[in-house]
Amino acid sequence: FVESLAREKLLVERTADITLPQGRKTALAGFSVVDGESFARLPDAVVIEWHRKGWLALVYAHLASLACFTDLLAD
Repeated sequence: FVESLAREKLLVERTADITLPQGRKTALAGFSVVDGESFARLPDAVVIEWHRKGWLALVYAHLASLACFTDLLAD
């Protein structure tokens, strides 16, 4: 699955700068996420293949999780 994400050039590296409630700062680095815009431009044949493999649900769950990322850091 991850090899297919990379092959389709959907993975982008990200860094998250975080300020904890006590004011301490930290960073998360070295992780990749699926680029939603690139995902939306996948060719139909890839979308059909991924649907049959059950991978579309994984990508959509990942994108939904990313949308809630800042909520994890809320007070």
